Amino acid sequence: MKKILVLLNLVLFCSLSASAEKHYHFGITDSNGKAFCNVFSVRLVTTGPTAKIADGTDDASGCGTPTPSHLAGLQTGVPANLQFNATGAALVLADDLLPGQALVWTFNIKANTWTLWENGAGQTGLGGFGFIKQF
Repeated sequence: MKKILVLLNLVLFCSLSASAEKHYHFGITDSNGKAFCNVFSVRLVTTGPTAKIADGTDDASGCGTPTPSHLAGLQTGVPANLQFNATGAALVLADDLLPGQALVWTFNIKANTWTLWENGAGQTGLGGFGFIKQF
């Protein structure tokens, strides 16, 4: 019985210590290179072989927004027709920046590209796209 408990503790310890974090800090530009005022800080946590959960902030204080908004989502495969100039895994993050609007960002860190999808305030669909400038 003791051996089983020791083995279970070892497995639990290894699975907990196997989780990893990556941190990203970046700004964005449009497809012509013009900078936006948003600065993003994102933490990606890998909790298992396939589970990758992300959270962070969208600091739009340079745009006149007084406090950063919260980002939450995951990393997953995203079809090329839903990304700008990229394919494969991307961070898909909901943003609560604008009340009454659903904002969903797709950030492809490997390709350094982003896409914004909006719903609300008269906007539905593609809200913008461009490049990521990592700090």
